[in-house]
Amino acid sequence: MPQDAGGRRIVAQGWTLDMAEWVDMSALTIGLAKAMRRICLVRVGGTDPAQGTGFLIGPQTVLTNWHVVHSLIDPATGAARPGSAGTLSCDFEHLGQAGKVTHQAVEAWLVDFSPLAPQAPGIGKAYPDMTAARGHALDFCAIRLAGAPGRMRGWYDLGQPGQIDNKAGLIFVLQHPAGLPQLAAVAPDASVDPAEPVILRHHARTAGGSSGGLCLDHQLRVIGLHHAEVRKIAAAGQEVLDHNRAILVRAIHEANAR
Repeated sequence: MPQDAGGRRIVAQGWTLDMAEWVDMSALTIGLAKAMRRICLVRVGGTDPAQGTGFLIGPQTVLTNWHVVHSLIDPATGAARPGSAGTLSCDFEHLGQAGKVTHQAVEAWLVDFSPLAPQAPGIGKAYPDMTAARGHALDFCAIRLAGAPGRMRGWYDLGQPGQIDNKAGLIFVLQHPAGLPQLAAVAPDASVDPAEPVILRHHARTAGGSSGGLCLDHQLRVIGLHHAEVRKIAAAGQEVLDHNRAILVRAIHEANAR
């Protein structure tokens, strides 16, 4: 093939190992169609309003981050605060003009939770220290909803997680950043944190409200629960994003297989 003055040339392509990183179109279509029905915008009202993302892990149960709903949990007892169910709801199919379907939390909404470490490394905000009482700090909360939306929408089985290939490492994060309609971000180079094997490092774009986002592997299988970003001080003294973090769902399942 001819080449230009810079040595660049056009060549015919053949099969390479890099093609193994491609996403099968049918898997992508089916996977995203399931995901868009199973993720939700989590709304917390009351004196400390908040919002985040969640996704179905059972007929009635949504998984989100503990730090999204922690204001509704009494740190002294680990129980849901009285009357908190009325301030907690989840919006499904929040797709902009298409509308949404809202499910309120049931009175006994708190299924189980694991706190965030009171001052997690690289995460600026401090949270109540509940790690000793729970025995782990995985930043998840399982919420029970009225109406059993999972019977119609399906759910993700945390006992059958996907996996990350550190060579390809492609990850999808479905989320409601800033309370916006559903958005999806995709990025390469996701990997399990060697220092914290329950953590998945990734570089998909997220923002406030993405906490609790659904992380899927390159075959659109559930792999993680997005929960935070980690920032560092750059050479110029400015704080910049280093990486994002998700909790591996296998770790959540091991903490409470029930």
